[in-house]
Amino acid sequence: MRVDTMDIVCTMSYLIGVRKELLHNTYDDNCPELLKQLEENKNATIIRYLCKLRTVLMKTFRKTDTSLRYDLTNIDKLNWFDTNNILWLENNGIRVTLANNRAADYSLHINKLIADNIHACHDPFPEWIKWDYIKRLFIIPRFTDMEVQKREFSKFMDKLDWYPYHQYIYWEPSECGNILYTDGKFINILYQNIRQRPMR
Repeated sequence: MRVDTMDIVCTMSYLIGVRKELLHNTYDDNCPELLKQLEENKNATIIRYLCKLRTVLMKTFRKTDTSLRYDLTNIDKLNWFDTNNILWLENNGIRVTLANNRAADYSLHINKLIADNIHACHDPFPEWIKWDYIKRLFIIPRFTDMEVQKREFSKFMDKLDWYPYHQYIYWEPSECGNILYTDGKFINILYQNIRQRPMR
């Protein structure tokens, strides 16, 4: 593998919900066809929109919970969520909105939806990369345990600048620059991270 390729990091950036304009500014010169394929891939777009929802929920957790609790509204009516993404998901069979629930319920629900759907995103990655390592970046182990979710929330908010493009992934953050700069850099960091966090 050439260390200056960008196919894997482009795919990761799309899946974790990096803003469209930033995606195209960063990857158009190196992999424009791949970006087009990802945008046309229903399974990839499902994960992209769910990851965007999870990241925004983590960044606005208290504000969201207050609105859900006291304004008797729902996330598809809150302007800090992308309501078009929510509508697209629901039109494509992914039920996002819940009735009379709090932010913690949504956190559990969205994490479960990601865990249930990430398996369908294997194909855009090359066969030689360990899929289990990629998949682990999307799934919080024991996400049904609220203490685990609280720890992830605190870590994310405390070390936001160490997450790629400020988008949430499940990893042990460290100050190593943009981990989605090239495929070579990303894979080196991914495998180091796995060694720090053995599979459970």
